[in-house]
Amino acid sequence: MPKARVLLAVGLLVLAGCARMIHGTTQKTTIALSPDAAQVSFYKVGGQRIAGPFSPGEVEVPRPSPRQSYLVVATAEGACPQYWLTSTSLSPTGMVEAVLGAVTSPIGVIPFLIDAKSGAAFSFEPNSVTTTLAPEGSCHE
Repeated sequence: MPKARVLLAVGLLVLAGCARMIHGTTQKTTIALSPDAAQVSFYKVGGQRIAGPFSPGEVEVPRPSPRQSYLVVATAEGACPQYWLTSTSLSPTGMVEAVLGAVTSPIGVIPFLIDAKSGAAFSFEPNSVTTTLAPEGSCHE
């Protein structure tokens, strides 16, 4: 029986960072904005910009830490800015790692902790930004 535990421990360590290997530490996000010159930036709620500014298209944004929301800001010269807050949840791969870690042994939690630290165990919503910015004179206070 001890040999089986050693094999299990080695197997779990080999799988450490599985979410990182499957979908990485960045998340693809689609940006569709009007006017064409509009750009989007992603900020941690504390104000640190983590990605952008991006023009419309498909971009990659770092995956969030646990309970970390992003402030998404769309801007263009002569237009009112728009703001969104994202929500963070456990990705499907992160969920599998968390469940496997919980049912195997204390060592089984290691892969999940590695992916939680890197953000690979999480994803954010909304996964796309689509908007038309209003002309500057029509901004809501």
